[in-house]
Amino acid sequence: MNPEFKALGIDRSKRGRLFNDGLEFLNRAFSSDCITENGQDFMFLPRPSRPPLLIGGGPEYAFDRAVTYGDGWIPMAGKNLEKFRAPVAELRERFFEANKGEPEIAIFTKLAYEESARISDQIEQMIDVGATTIIHGGVRYRDSIEFFDIASAIALARSK
Repeated sequence: MNPEFKALGIDRSKRGRLFNDGLEFLNRAFSSDCITENGQDFMFLPRPSRPPLLIGGGPEYAFDRAVTYGDGWIPMAGKNLEKFRAPVAELRERFFEANKGEPEIAIFTKLAYEESARISDQIEQMIDVGATTIIHGGVRYRDSIEFFDIASAIALARSK
């Protein structure tokens, strides 16, 4: 990652502050018709609805950002879904204390779409630990037919 930051002329140690600044800018941009940034006016008319801002990363940093700037958390799931139970409870408590309602918990994972019984178990486990959304990723599709087949397998498993 260091070469990327060097190529951009950005000190990697400032990435957290820069990310927070970007999130703050996005929130301002979607809450006003006109904002000023770096001495330049930006007009957002007609102003669209702000999409959800889901923050990735470990709870130590991600939760502060999610409570301050975002709408929830997007962790990457491995095999041990139980590890999400306590962090999800913590984030819900922090959102409650900040008067932000329920956070979205969008778990990013690769579902076992080849095995209908296993995929159903995966989905149920994610819901049980607090997932509000499940994002299936990490799969390349050869064509639209393969995409449809995988999406159908996931939908079928979820309907059981």
